Amino acid sequence: MYRSEHILKGLSNQYYRATYKSMGFTTEDLKRPIIGIANAWSECVPGHYNLRQVAQRVKDGIYRAGGTPIEFGVIGGCDGMGQGHDGMHFIMPSRELIANSIESMAQINLFDGLVLLGSCDKIVPGMLMAAARLDIPRIFLPGGPMEGGVEFDGRQADQTSSTEAYGMLSAGKITEEEYVSLENTACPGCGSCSYLGTANTMCALAEAMGMTLPDGGTAPATSSIRMMKAEETGVKIMELVEKNITSRQIITDSSIRNAIKACLAMSGSTNAVMHLTAIAYEAELGIKVLDEFDTLSDTTPQLAKMNPSCKYSIVDFYRDGGVPRLMENLQSMLETDVMTVTAHTLAENIRDHKYLYPATGLVNHTLDDPFGYTGGVAVLRGNLAPDTGITKPGAFDKSLHHFKGEAICFDSEEAAEEAILAGKAPVTACAPAGPENAAKIAAIMGLEAPSGDKMVAHVMCNGGCNAKENFEYRGVKDCLAATKVCGGDAKACRYGCFGFGSCVAACKFDAIHVENGVAVVDKEKCTNCGACRAACPHHLIVEVPYKQKVFVDCSNKDKGPAVTKVCANSCIACGMCERTCKFDAIHVVDNVAVIDYTKCKNCTMCAKACPRNAIEPIPTPEEKEKFKAAQKAAAEKKAAAAKAAAEAPKAE
Repeated sequence: MYRSEHILKGLSNQYYRATYKSMGFTTEDLKRPIIGIANAWSECVPGHYNLRQVAQRVKDGIYRAGGTPIEFGVIGGCDGMGQGHDGMHFIMPSRELIANSIESMAQINLFDGLVLLGSCDKIVPGMLMAAARLDIPRIFLPGGPMEGGVEFDGRQADQTSSTEAYGMLSAGKITEEEYVSLENTACPGCGSCSYLGTANTMCALAEAMGMTLPDGGTAPATSSIRMMKAEETGVKIMELVEKNITSRQIITDSSIRNAIKACLAMSGSTNAVMHLTAIAYEAELGIKVLDEFDTLSDTTPQLAKMNPSCKYSIVDFYRDGGVPRLMENLQSMLETDVMTVTAHTLAENIRDHKYLYPATGLVNHTLDDPFGYTGGVAVLRGNLAPDTGITKPGAFDKSLHHFKGEAICFDSEEAAEEAILAGKAPVTACAPAGPENAAKIAAIMGLEAPSGDKMVAHVMCNGGCNAKENFEYRGVKDCLAATKVCGGDAKACRYGCFGFGSCVAACKFDAIHVENGVAVVDKEKCTNCGACRAACPHHLIVEVPYKQKVFVDCSNKDKGPAVTKVCANSCIACGMCERTCKFDAIHVVDNVAVIDYTKCKNCTMCAKACPRNAIEPIPTPEEKEKFKAAQKAAAEKKAAAAKAAAEAPKAE
């Protein structure tokens, strides 16, 4: 018996049928399963702007499969619009309002199933929390991500490019005409923000935990695939109703754990920790999400990278196989016997998935070739975070893993922001997570601050260059040197070089000299080693583009127990590793750094010293064993579950 039949079937329930018929529903409509569509459409959120069209295609699918759709509205605020003013205090509470309103409407109307339409930061977890509470058949479907905008600062632009550009405009790095133009080209159409922020992370994780159809989490908002997925969702919700596959059969400890591993493997938003915790709580599960993140981050490799970890967008991730390929590559570590909204298990979804685009390997990597051997999200513990903190090591340079310096303390976020923008505090200061800080951080990134004894700033030089991953930079195109001293012109730089000569002493190629109190790079001699940048006490030397990249063949891979290897990633024989090693274990031979594994002590100092990141960590024997043990345990658990299922008595 369907839930809706309690109020729609029988002579005594004429009141309810008459109420529906006042809105045009027919007798035949009310004999079918009633499917609620919770639609967060509005003109306030770009990620929700297409949800009217999406909802119509969902309705088409429901009608086609023999159901009756009934749509109702749900609030949804854009985190970006709520930043920098009092509205930011209302964003997080809106998650609970969304969950409460959907739960209320589903129970008031006794819907037989639900389709949840939403795309952005607090809306997605709020809808999933409601699904976890209700335990009726339901599917979540987002509106899809936005396409990237015009090329800016080495990548496709998005909203954060606009705020970064404001800082660059203030610093005289771009013209007002360029700044105004970006306003019209940064966001080419509707959709959730094109980078891997909280919105796209949660949409991807909804797919990873089985709450969204394959590819439904990341197909672009303006694509035909988005509309196809909408109609397919309408058909599938009817199948779930017929088979009585409910929320809590899908949202389980195992599926939450799979979502955690997916988040770690893609270096997703740190906010996923609190949202997955809330979803698990609403589903009355025993899993400790924070502890799982802490434990699994040690054994889950990072297999996918996208903005802000690199230049590639969430749409690039989708075209490189998206969540299905990520789950396929990660499947030996997943619990693949879990049920999903396809009415099939995760293992069956992986087996049967048809990819629309060929694999590029740019965004999704395999277990044999990970971006990193540990997860892209980590739990912090220590005196600065006694109750733990969450960070995203997969999105920042490894040089930031260790920091030593003066702590300048403030009583409020506003005071810290004012001091940073005024040049009275280090720009390397850590800002709280969340969209309310994105504009401030981006503006700071675009600024040059005045000099001062306590100033340690990562700046853009007057050529408009800014270090980016994979040696792709914006700005000067014909400079051979990898370094530039803020334009090499004291008048062009508001910092001004102090003329200490630390860079001169560090350079072994005689490529930099102090002239008239300013350090100047000789492009012909510079080998891009970065020794001068490391030596500069005020971090005034930044990278700019160069024409030729040097790649070497890795001849030391898997030779012994050392924790480091010289990889095919642009060794330039600068000798920084050789000078750093205390054990005489690494030397430059024939212009390539070579490790003597009989002397190597696995200290990794050479890897930290290498300015080109050409020396990368590889697992120690202990790490390899731990990694293999985790994979073995997952395989044994999967085998045990399969055996138990096979031996369980089957219902007649």
